[in-house]
Amino acid sequence: MTTTTTCDRVRAHAVKASAGKKPGNKSSSSSLAPPLPLPSPSGAQQTLVRSFTISGVGLHTGETTVVTVKPATAGSGRYFVRVPEGTNGGRYSAPKPSFVRTDQLDVNYGAEDGLDAEERAQLFLQFMGSEEAEDEEFGAYLQRTQSLQVQDQFVVPGSAPEEASGRVAGEEVIEAEIARAEVYGETTTLLRSAAGNSYVMNPEALLSALEACGVDNARIEVEGGSEVPVADGSALTWALEVHKAGVTKCDDADGGEHRARAGRVAGMVTVTGGANRPGAFVSFYPHEEGGEGEGEGEGETGTILTAGVDYLASSEAIGRQWVTWKTSDASPEDDFANHFRWVLAPARTVFPSYEAVEELFADGLIQAGPDGCCVVAEGDGWYDPNLVRFPLDEAARHAAQRLVGVLSLCAAPGGRGLPSGHIVSYDASPEMMIAFANKLKREMVVL
Repeated sequence: MTTTTTCDRVRAHAVKASAGKKPGNKSSSSSLAPPLPLPSPSGAQQTLVRSFTISGVGLHTGETTVVTVKPATAGSGRYFVRVPEGTNGGRYSAPKPSFVRTDQLDVNYGAEDGLDAEERAQLFLQFMGSEEAEDEEFGAYLQRTQSLQVQDQFVVPGSAPEEASGRVAGEEVIEAEIARAEVYGETTTLLRSAAGNSYVMNPEALLSALEACGVDNARIEVEGGSEVPVADGSALTWALEVHKAGVTKCDDADGGEHRARAGRVAGMVTVTGGANRPGAFVSFYPHEEGGEGEGEGEGETGTILTAGVDYLASSEAIGRQWVTWKTSDASPEDDFANHFRWVLAPARTVFPSYEAVEELFADGLIQAGPDGCCVVAEGDGWYDPNLVRFPLDEAARHAAQRLVGVLSLCAAPGGRGLPSGHIVSYDASPEMMIAFANKLKREMVVL
């Protein structure tokens, strides 16, 4: 379903090297990647050091798409542009996928986390037989016992930084802003240009990685299909590519900093699911002046995000789940242990049953099929346990990841979308998330 990227190959190599297997040679011009990227603690606007390209298929359309994310000038914000075929995709190709039905599902498909299927299966069996299995997640077990955190020690080319791209006069831009967002097929977000002639689908995973990693300005070129590639079904591929590309301040001609435009919301904001989704809600609670969650450093967002999901009636394996993530915890002081890359980015899309997937396929969605990129529940277990990264709360983590992507659309150009405060979401649909972001934006004062 997905194209193997250089990122995947380097991660796999790093993991095998850490296990004592003989590594290959590397170029003397290569260097280790910088620490995991974050919004600037000084409040400066940031962009990528160099561009990166991902080629793959869209989960819902099944179309092959090439996406190139480029450095952009200060004040540009994050925006998409549809470009002609051949612009960036000359050296990339992805196979056309076919839908895999229940009786064809390949449960031996390996997870793209740097381990092949056999290695990961053996480690999973060891984990399930350990005393820690009841209280610990498999991902944490791998980090603790196998030192797999070295998969973030990328070897990156020592190329020079790229010049930031400015907007091109006359081109039809699709702004990554909430005013341009609508729901597609009740499952994902669609962004449409102001003129209405161009659109891009399913951008949440990419935008969540850019927001959480502090990329305030980015030109995103979309070639071929209309949907952002599903990659591995999570935001991990995008977060890893941002890490490899590097993040830097947007300086003006005199070397001064451009300040990121932060948004502040003074009062509580809430949307509910109404009669169609009773009990579901998304709420924002501002921090009290000087209260917990306020960023200690100037420019810190100080966002706490709590997300819950309720699959109790449709899936015993998923049930009800909650997760909380604080942006202030993703810091160098704790070796980035609670960075978005670890806590939310790896969570894949979760479905309560394969029958639910087939219903969506019959409605013209998920045309790429779920195999290899989605976690599908089966009773009290999973069709493919190898794809499960967070056995206790993957669905909740993915809901939080998606909400970060939607809230990124609240950002002013060259700013950040996550407000300072506590956001609580329970069983929220994509439509509710967009409605909440619209309401939050109307209450937001850009500083």
